[in-house]
Amino acid sequence: IEMLWPKARILEVYVNVEARVFLDGEEVGRTRGGYLRLEAPFGEHELTLVAPGYRTLVQTLQVSGDRVLRFQMVPLRR
Repeated sequence: IEMLWPKARILEVYVNVEARVFLDGEEVGRTRGGYLRLEAPFGEHELTLVAPGYRTLVQTLQVSGDRVLRFQMVPLRR
C-alpha cells in the first residue's frame, strides 16, 4: 500500500498590522485582520512581511509540520 503524504504544510501567520506576505521572495498574500493562512512546502524558507510605515520583517523558518507564527512589526521612526 502506497502512503500519500502531503507535500506542503499549513502556516498560520498572525501579525499586528495588515501586511503583504512573501515566501522565498514571492508574494503569497496579504494579512486580513492581521491573519493569513498559507501552504508552504517542507524545508527551509524565508518569510518576509512588508507594511507601509513599518520595518520589513524577515524570518527564516524550517517547515516540517503545520505551524502558527506570531509577529510584531515595529513602526519606522519619523
